[in-house]
Amino acid sequence: MLKISLWLLILCLVLFLWGINSGEIASILNSGTNICLSCIGVG
Repeated sequence: MLKISLWLLILCLVLFLWGINSGEIASILNSGTNICLSCIGVG
């Protein structure tokens, strides 16, 4: 379970960094939680 949570955290971090590199900082900050939820299929 811990391993799964760690991978989800890494995945969300990668998406966060990718968003910054894409110049969508404001968008990422506003919807960061929604993106992480989408990662795990909850959102």
